Amino acid sequence: MFARVTVANKQAIASELLARFKAEEEPKLQKKIGEVVAKLAECVSDDDEKGWLAPGQKGWPTLLPEMLQMADCSQNPNPNSCESALRLVKDLIQPMREAVVNAQQVLGGLIQNGLSGENLKIKCASLLLICEMVGVLDKKDWAPLIATGPVLNSVLLQLAQANQQDDVQECLQAFVEVASIEPDFFKKQLSESLEPAKILSTLVKTREGVEEGIRNLALEWLVTYSEKKPKWIAKSAPNFAPLALECCMDLMLEVEQGDEALNEWATRMDDEEGEEDSDELFHSGEEAIDRVVEAVGMETLSSALFQLVGNFTR
Repeated sequence: MFARVTVANKQAIASELLARFKAEEEPKLQKKIGEVVAKLAECVSDDDEKGWLAPGQKGWPTLLPEMLQMADCSQNPNPNSCESALRLVKDLIQPMREAVVNAQQVLGGLIQNGLSGENLKIKCASLLLICEMVGVLDKKDWAPLIATGPVLNSVLLQLAQANQQDDVQECLQAFVEVASIEPDFFKKQLSESLEPAKILSTLVKTREGVEEGIRNLALEWLVTYSEKKPKWIAKSAPNFAPLALECCMDLMLEVEQGDEALNEWATRMDDEEGEEDSDELFHSGEEAIDRVVEAVGMETLSSALFQLVGNFTR
């Protein structure tokens, strides 16, 4: 549809959308407008000339510079607006990849400002932006972001402590995607401090105040990394796989205290009528332990596994 519009009208639509995004004061609506802007950016950045804003010129030259300025909390005093702009910049990484690489110095500054500020929403959006850059850009372009690893762990911990569960879940999903696409991003901090594995294992084992979705995502990161880097973790992070196994078993053996709760749990486990879905955490742990053992190998894990079984059966 957009490809059929005249050049003048295409430019007018793009200009109006951008103006409305910048002027909108309601955060939810601003983000929705940002989603439309991102979709339009994909269209005008495509190889099909019919969708271009100007004849012979692919892309939207003014969009990224304006968003980078709006996303910088040192230049934009409105935290809601800044967060919306950061999220829009994240969505522009893929369609405007070349422009993003050329703007790395500016991006580095706004990311540093976002992570060093006090606003948790801006920190969360900055974390998501970094994860998107790692997932989309070439390694030589995202390699400098490895240094942000400890700060990202701190942001995740702050979000959890502030009970921002939706934001924690979104960040964990981004971590899982990075582990799946570019697991090398986490190698330096894992070899030095076993982070973020330690923080994520804490989330997995926390039984009160943490949603099941968060615990499952934290476990998924541990399992995914085991599958992606089994030889590396065996050599350079030997405590990683035992920690992942410990989390799996912790979920499998999680039973509330008290005879009534224990009897209820035992009944569910013995039920042959399909009640197994009622204990999602148990089955998450069960499936995860199979995946970890298959990825890393029983030969590598046997000692740690038998020790864990002994500890949990005492």
